[in-house]
Amino acid sequence: MGIGRFAFTPILPMMQQDAGLSVAEGGWLASANYTGYLLGALWATAMRVRPVTAIRGGLVGIGLVTLGMGLTHGFAVWVILRGLAGIASAWVLIHVSAWCLARLAPLGRPRLNGTVFSGVGSGIAVAGGLCVAFMRMQASAAQSLDPIGDRLAGGNDRDLARVRRRGWCHVRRLVTPDGPQASLG
Repeated sequence: MGIGRFAFTPILPMMQQDAGLSVAEGGWLASANYTGYLLGALWATAMRVRPVTAIRGGLVGIGLVTLGMGLTHGFAVWVILRGLAGIASAWVLIHVSAWCLARLAPLGRPRLNGTVFSGVGSGIAVAGGLCVAFMRMQASAAQSLDPIGDRLAGGNDRDLARVRRRGWCHVRRLVTPDGPQASLG
């Protein structure tokens, strides 16, 4: 949900550079997301759906519309996709929150209630961190769709396997004050 709801902000500079998106257009896209979020929240509270169905559907929806943002280039389509991302994000937050808090209440562990919302913060942090890394590597928005930026610097499958094995610490070396390295190797 953090990715569908908040990834737009760190991605905006890449979209401005690659697609020539203006600040006003960025505002329209953000407004579409906020409107979708409001509509999604109202819809999620008014409609009876099994939590697991709503959560899975919302997460799939977030993934598809986020991917769609990278695969399409029309501003009108982007507005629609941002609105849909807002709807799906609201569904996930409301249904996950209700489901988790209902499960935690009988356990008498009120301190765990806050952990329910840590996923949102994690999504924000991961999306923002990846965007900063991609921008430091001077990647285009289209290149950043490639898993972990494998092809950004001429990497190959062996390099991607190394990133998966070593984790974020290996990727973090790419974002140094001296600039990006030539490859992931």
